[in-house]
Amino acid sequence: THPHTPPAPQNMPNPSFALVLNELLALQPPTSSPNTLSLTKLEQFKVRGNDHFSKGDLPAAFKDYSIGLNLAETMVESQFKAIMANIDETDEVVLKPLLIELKDSKKLIVKLSNNRSLVAIKLGKFSVARDDCNRAIQGIMFLQEKLRDQVTNGEFRDLVESDFCKASSRRAVAYENLGQFKKAEHDLSQCLRHCEEGKEQQYHDMLAELHVNEAKFEAEEKVKLAAQVKEYLEEASNSEKKKNFVKANEYYEWVFKRSETGSKEHKVAVAGINVCRMWLGETNPPPTTPPPVPASQNVIKTSPT
Repeated sequence: THPHTPPAPQNMPNPSFALVLNELLALQPPTSSPNTLSLTKLEQFKVRGNDHFSKGDLPAAFKDYSIGLNLAETMVESQFKAIMANIDETDEVVLKPLLIELKDSKKLIVKLSNNRSLVAIKLGKFSVARDDCNRAIQGIMFLQEKLRDQVTNGEFRDLVESDFCKASSRRAVAYENLGQFKKAEHDLSQCLRHCEEGKEQQYHDMLAELHVNEAKFEAEEKVKLAAQVKEYLEEASNSEKKKNFVKANEYYEWVFKRSETGSKEHKVAVAGINVCRMWLGETNPPPTTPPPVPASQNVIKTSPT
């Protein structure tokens, strides 16, 4: 067993063939109309998307990956229906080919999701990239937990060392650009745990860069916060002079929650709140909303599969 390959899920018994089928049926998606899709046809969208990507045509690559994903999801629905139609069959020879088809479709969804996530990152669509990576990881977990008997050791190793690490590292980039550094760090740590032997340095480098960018981000946020605190104190003072104590209190409360305890700004906010409460006769100021978090610009440099 490869030292970086995680074992099959623990604390759950090795399910029987019938139990796996029952679990699959519980996860069945909504029914769809019959179709004549084939895995070979859908693979063409991945190939075309890869070709567009290699030529730098990111919108075209995104489009082909999207079409392939939508059709693959439809094909999975059809395969669930086929399994349901044969659920009374006790002969595994009848049902096993259907499960293998489902496995291959799920694997394609993992590949297409991973590929589109990379394009989405390069296009600055970080929420889309995160969602695509989530879909890829969920697909891998489905294959590991529900179709483990149909996945060969080689396929399983490739799913974990390649597909899982690609999805996790790209989701880390998406999280970083969405300002969620701790989630990004967790994903890169998972890559270090499960990556192919000899590729650890890539993720060590990404973690180091993440920490540098996080420190830079926090420093920039402090500068922005200081400027906003100054601006809001001025607005509070102006509102107070105009006897608009509701608005003044909102500004003072915002500064109070975000300024360092004991600082000059914090003390001014406390004094302002006390004055506003005295005039308003209130003890519970209205809620405030923190400023939006800007995005960083780290983009992972890898290629689709």
